[in-house]
Order: sequence, then C-alpha cells, then structure tokens
Amino acid sequence: MYVSPKLAPPDLFPWGIKHTFAAAITTLSVEMILFDCERLKHPYQGFYTYCDSLGRALAAEARLRSEKMCFYLPERFEGRFGDDMDYLRYRSLDRYFLRTPSGIDIWHCARQRSHFMPNAGKAKVLLTVHDLNFFLRDTPIKHARHWVQMQRSLDHADRIVTISEFSRRQLLESNFILRDKKIDMVHNGITEYTGTPVRPAVVPAGPYLLSVCRIAKLKNSEVLVPLLEGNDLSLVLVGAFDRYHYENRVMEVARKWGVQDRVIFTGPVSEDEKYWYMENCHAFVFPSLAEGFGLPVLEAMRCGRPVFVSDRMSIPEITGEYGFYFNHDFDPDGMKSEFEKGMSAFERGEIDVKAMIAHAESFSWKNAAKQYFAIYDDMLSDR
Repeated sequence: MYVSPKLAPPDLFPWGIKHTFAAAITTLSVEMILFDCERLKHPYQGFYTYCDSLGRALAAEARLRSEKMCFYLPERFEGRFGDDMDYLRYRSLDRYFLRTPSGIDIWHCARQRSHFMPNAGKAKVLLTVHDLNFFLRDTPIKHARHWVQMQRSLDHADRIVTISEFSRRQLLESNFILRDKKIDMVHNGITEYTGTPVRPAVVPAGPYLLSVCRIAKLKNSEVLVPLLEGNDLSLVLVGAFDRYHYENRVMEVARKWGVQDRVIFTGPVSEDEKYWYMENCHAFVFPSLAEGFGLPVLEAMRCGRPVFVSDRMSIPEITGEYGFYFNHDFDPDGMKSEFEKGMSAFERGEIDVKAMIAHAESFSWKNAAKQYFAIYDDMLSDR
C-alpha cells in the first residue's frame, strides 16, 4: 500500500495510511479524492455491492486519468482496489473521532446517514443518497433520530448525488433542508459477472420462482405465496435474514395457503450460486415496497428471465418496458392473473429478450465512475 503523494508523512497518522517506500511522501500538485468504503464490513447488503463495484470502477477510471484515489475501508480490505491506490484505514473509534489527513480534496461519502465525515474545512464532501426508505420502517423515536442524523449529513455535504430519479424526487419533496445544494443523479451499474454458475445444494425438484433480496418486511415477499396455489411451482427466497425474523411471517402465510413445503429460504449464497438460480428460474419476482435502485431485477433481466415487479419506488424507472408489473395493492387474484398473462406474453416473444439484456447492461459501473469523476472535477474547479 502507498501513501498519497499529497498526504503528510505516515508517521504523523499512525491510525491509518501506510506507505512502502520513501518516495511516496513527496508532494505533487494533483488533487486527491477519497471514496468511503466503510460499508465493506457488511457483506450480503446492498451498500457492500455499491462500495465494492463502484470502488473498482473508480480505481479503473483513475488509472485511465493517470491519477490516484484514496479508499477509506476496514484493514482487511486494504489493497482491494490495487496496490497503486491509497488507503485510509477505518477504525471503530472513527464513529466518534475521525481525524482527516491533510491532502484530501474531496471526501465522497457513500451512505446518506454515515457517521464518518471529514472535519469541517478539511475537504469538500460529496454525499450519495440512496433512498429515504428508513422512514418507512422506523418507529417514531427512530424516525426522529434518523431524521436528525440525515439532516446532519446533508448539512455537511457540499454536493449531493442520488442513485435514481425517484430518489432525487423523494429527497426534493421531503422536509429536509437542502439549502439549494446541487443534486445530481448517477444510476448504479450492474456488476459484471465473469464466473461460472454453480448448482446450489438446495434446488427445488420442479420449476421455481426466484426472489433475491434481504428477507425483510419492506421486501414484501409474503405476497408472492399465493402464486404457488394450483400449480407445482416453488418459491426460492435468496438473501440474508432480517433481525426481526420476517421469514416467520412468510411461512405463516404459506401455511394459510397450504404451500409451506414449496417455500424455500436459502440464506446468503455465493455469486456463482446466485447466477445459477437466476439462469434456471421459471421467473424472477420482486414485489419490493422500498427500493432506491433495484439491482437484482437488472441481474435477472441480464440472464434473460421474465421479471415480475412492483410498481413502487424506483423499480419502474429501472425495469422500464421489459418487466411485468403486479397491481399496486398486490391483490392475490390479480397477481395470479398478471403472472399467468405475463408468462404467456413472454413465451410468445412479446418481450424482446436481446433488447432486455441490452437494457440491463446499459446500467454500467464504468459509466457511473465517469459521471462521478465529472462531478469531482466540477467540485474541484469551483474552489
């Protein structure tokens, strides 16, 4: 690992940045951008994918520009984006006292309610806002606490980016004080998959519907259960379990409909196993009530599978004309009819699969990185 050429010698900052050769501490005139990847500490969550995928794309773009970046991340991930990049080590103490090295020009904060932002005046702050979904699940006490935390992040930011037009509208229509700060929109990308799908240990005997998401109330998986009535379909739910044990609610509904033997929870799986499930599913189903983006839908579309989604939040913006939409109230009879009609339409070729795959692949982390660098450049020029 290397220390940034603009940063002070590492012996002044024993809590984080390291270097491997003395020449690394010489001063250059280039600007230094830091990308906050602290959420890498939580695998199997959307923030992990965002930090990892965008981090790789930003590092690649920095190399094309003959520049360096600094990545703020847990120690075990140092070097993840290449030994030619710089790293600032995350410490749990940073939540209360984050010391910002000199030489950082832009601190790109990757999460809207982050505890980790630079000291005032140390660097310009770009804040990425993914969604305001925490308001949908919070108790009144948590709602108030999170509102204060979010407003603090917005106050600290010099500029804001949202990951969808829906999230941008959501923020503009909220009660947060934005003080006329510029708000850009940069879509997330779809992560390139170059592996080989691997058959998981748990596979239904017959055709199955697949959903990939956190097993949580706002993901709304329980409304999918009636789709299993009167057929031999199974429902495979891939994802980490929520601490409130929402899976118990799903199984309660499954018992009500008499299909409990065909509802399968896999927990987290590897990327290779996830893609096997996607490539072999009868259809991908995603009735989420709260999405800032909706990456699993794009992944299923890239695999050429029919997707059935909710008409809520950012999902229509991402799915476009290539998805089948469940009714807004998730009426069971309506959903069954919508599913049957959608599958018939897909099998008749009413969805152009090649165009659907191209649409999914148009959401590129490479393009996202280029857009972020354009924003960085604009922020650096406005000083």
